[in-house]
Amino acid sequence: MTENYYLQVNDLNKNFGGISALSGINIEINNNDFIGLIGPNGSGKTTLINLISGIYQASKGNICFDGENITNYNSIKMHQLGICRTFQNTRLINDINLIENIQLGIISSIKKKLTSQFFRGRLLYEKIKYNKKTDELINIFLPHIKNLDVEVSSLSNIDKKRIEICRAMIGKPKLLLLDEPSAGMTIDEGETLIKEINNYKKLNPMTIILVEHEMHLIKKFTNRTIVLNYGKKIADGSYEVVSKNEAVIEAYLGKS
Repeated sequence: MTENYYLQVNDLNKNFGGISALSGINIEINNNDFIGLIGPNGSGKTTLINLISGIYQASKGNICFDGENITNYNSIKMHQLGICRTFQNTRLINDINLIENIQLGIISSIKKKLTSQFFRGRLLYEKIKYNKKTDELINIFLPHIKNLDVEVSSLSNIDKKRIEICRAMIGKPKLLLLDEPSAGMTIDEGETLIKEINNYKKLNPMTIILVEHEMHLIKKFTNRTIVLNYGKKIADGSYEVVSKNEAVIEAYLGKS
């Protein structure tokens, strides 16, 4: 491993049966980078995020993070190391309140099927004191919500995503993986959300990998863009350079 890099992916491959989802991926990311990860549908973006977060296991290659080889660690171990994430489809538990959904990020070791039982019986609060980080996150991302006992199912898409982001942030991530956070939102909502994340990042330094289809968000907020297509990396650099790359243009528009 090259110690100058915070996250390093070396010759990473992922196969599903006889199908290659990722092939020969090499990526080096510095501490506090804000990376845009883009590519057409099915290019391997979410697969890469799933490998880095421990949901999938690599078929070949390795992943190093903060000086440690983390290849094939499970998702709980990744979370304990400070690798946190959100998902394309917001994952909230409807029968617990807003605060409890956020504080779920503290207890990654509790199995999902038991989580609701812990909260319902308030047994969780015997194990975890109210985290003052929760107040900070709510004040930044959700100050307009006055009733914190509100049913999360009644909230807007952007507020549901804000809760999921707060849940990832409460673990004080070193590396935050955001998988299409603006999906299902208006252009203005998407920009507002990423701006809030970026402002929080300025106060709480972390490395972020943003998977996104909205190119204006990649251009405006990230300092570097990585492009995948058919499971391979085809470009890596500033958005201005990458957007003019012939292989990238062909991936999105096809051959002229």
